[in-house]
Amino acid sequence: MKTKNVDYLNGKLFPMILKFSIPAAISLLITAIYNIVDRMFVGNFNGTSALAGLSVCFPAIMNLKK
Repeated sequence: MKTKNVDYLNGKLFPMILKFSIPAAISLLITAIYNIVDRMFVGNFNGTSALAGLSVCFPAIMNLKK
C-alpha cells in the first residue's frame, strides 16, 4: 500500500485549506438540513412548546455526540 506524505510546513496553503475545509463544510450542511427538517416536523405536529424545547436542547445534544 502506497502512502502519501503531506508536508504541512512547506506545502501550498490554499490546496491544504480546501482539502481540510470541504469535509467540514459538508458535515455542517448535513447538520443544518437535519436541524431544519427536525424543526419542521416538531413545529407542525407538536406545537410551539416542543419547538422551543428543541431549540434549547439541540445544541446540548450535538455537543454530547462529540
